[in-house]
Amino acid sequence: MFSNAETMQCEVRAMSETNTRSGPTRTSDTLPKPGRVTEVCKEWIVHEDGALAYRLQKEEVEQHLTGNKSRNAIVRQDFPRARDEQKREEQEAIAQYHQMVMEQEERDAAVARQLALRIQKEEE
Repeated sequence: MFSNAETMQCEVRAMSETNTRSGPTRTSDTLPKPGRVTEVCKEWIVHEDGALAYRLQKEEVEQHLTGNKSRNAIVRQDFPRARDEQKREEQEAIAQYHQMVMEQEERDAAVARQLALRIQKEEE
């Protein structure tokens, strides 16, 4: 890689010792401005919070939409069955009512016969 005539020279120096055209760099020049790190951290936290809030809101909307789709599918499947069941129950109720009316008529007719017999006996 390097020829014998060329030798690689490395020198390790602190950043504060680095020479530039204007002279050595001061430590204060290489560090972020005071308070900027805190400001960047706060901005990053706000960004992370916003991203988390967006993700959670998106998940909530997706869950709500999925739930709506599921419930609507169930309603579409159940509605015809529910309608048929309601018709069957209404028919049963009508039949039960007619049966009750017929039984009441029979009881009324029996009572009317008994009263007619009693009145007939009293007249004799």
